[in-house]
Amino acid sequence: MHSATPAITVEDLLTSDELARILRLRPATLANWRSASRGPAYFRIEGTVRYRMSDVEAWLRARQVETLETLKLSR
Repeated sequence: MHSATPAITVEDLLTSDELARILRLRPATLANWRSASRGPAYFRIEGTVRYRMSDVEAWLRARQVETLETLKLSR
């Protein structure tokens, strides 16, 4: 029987530089967030940091701010 947990592939993991480009932030901002236990979840593998895109997307969704207009559209 196979596990229901999807496998993590190398393509799923982003470096700090790659994520910084996507979010239009400086890599130092991500480093500051990590040291303050903030920001998206990450993996530390042999001294390198990697982010899973699904974790980043979930982190972003949790920070979405609804406006009066978007609330009206969802009705």
